[in-house]
Amino acid sequence: MWNPHEVDLKEESDRQRKESFKEYEMQKEFEHQAKLKELDEEKKKAEEKAWQEAQNKHKQHPKVYFDTSLFNCRTFLIGGV
Repeated sequence: MWNPHEVDLKEESDRQRKESFKEYEMQKEFEHQAKLKELDEEKKKAEEKAWQEAQNKHKQHPKVYFDTSLFNCRTFLIGGV
């Protein structure tokens, strides 16, 4: 049975994690824009192209597969069956 207090803690932890990641992404974008302001046009275009390629590569990254069958969970958590 789930403990309601533990569920609340997990939800709060998830909310904080998402908020932290959002702040990280915004900071990364801010730093990128600040860097672009310092560059001349030719270097700015090259940097923007590299940035877009990195963003596209990140979006196309395959999802990680987790096998959550009972057997594999026991093997992972306990170290054997």
